[in-house]
Amino acid sequence: MSSIPSNIARVSNQLRSELVRNNLRRTNVELLDLQVQLSTGRKVNRPSDAPESISSIIDLRTQLERFEQRAKNFSLAGGAIDNTDHALGDVSDLLLEAQGVASSQVGVGSDSQTRTNQAQVVDAQIGALMQMVNRQFQNVFLFAGDRSRVTPFEDDLGGIRYLGGRGELLTDLGVGTPLGYNVSGEAALGALSARISNGLDLNPLATGATRIADVRGATNRGVALNTINVDVNGTDVRVDLTTADTLGDVVTRVNDAINGVDPTAGALAVSSAGFTLTANGGHTITITDVGLGKAA
Repeated sequence: MSSIPSNIARVSNQLRSELVRNNLRRTNVELLDLQVQLSTGRKVNRPSDAPESISSIIDLRTQLERFEQRAKNFSLAGGAIDNTDHALGDVSDLLLEAQGVASSQVGVGSDSQTRTNQAQVVDAQIGALMQMVNRQFQNVFLFAGDRSRVTPFEDDLGGIRYLGGRGELLTDLGVGTPLGYNVSGEAALGALSARISNGLDLNPLATGATRIADVRGATNRGVALNTINVDVNGTDVRVDLTTADTLGDVVTRVNDAINGVDPTAGALAVSSAGFTLTANGGHTITITDVGLGKAA
């Protein structure tokens, strides 16, 4: 109940009325605060309700939000792992079926027609395999690694190409360090083949220093050196190549023969792919074998 303090002896009626109104306002505010507390179930609804406790309240609220987020992370990670496990199980079953189909065609009981029919079955299995390895969970590709928004496997020139990443998606599960909850196609399915390397030059370039013994020739059986015929503007010149050691030796001997007839006729040169014979304008140069030789 509102009351007027007894220590105020002589006041005006207006002041007394104002004091009563202030007390009523304070009481109404307190009643409103109690109603808000009852309706919300919280004692503190704004910082001014408990300024001495606001720091602790904010800290507790932050921790609660963190726990709620980790609970969502657990749910997402668990669902992704479960779906990945199911997909790998389906892939394993399908590969066993494909192995059975292949084994059934090894024996003498199969013919071209049965193999053709079984090839269609294998094609269907490959299509099913592509669907399995491109599965998604909540718009995340299970086998795409850290490139989870990219379709990891696609058809490519009769094969299968992997476009996913090599890493994994990480999430906070409250253990101190982020943990991965998906796998890459490389780790789960061996999608990336190992690099093949050696010390040999698989596409060597010919030079004047290239030894004839290292040249395999068009038939891949090496080059058999013998005598060749060089026709320069209708004049034949025999050139003995039996003692030539390098491509440069061959060029020197052939050009000597050409120059002996007409120095302006043209020349033989060594290009990256082999020999290049060039006849200048108004001249003809032809190189042929003599007898059963195959050097030309």
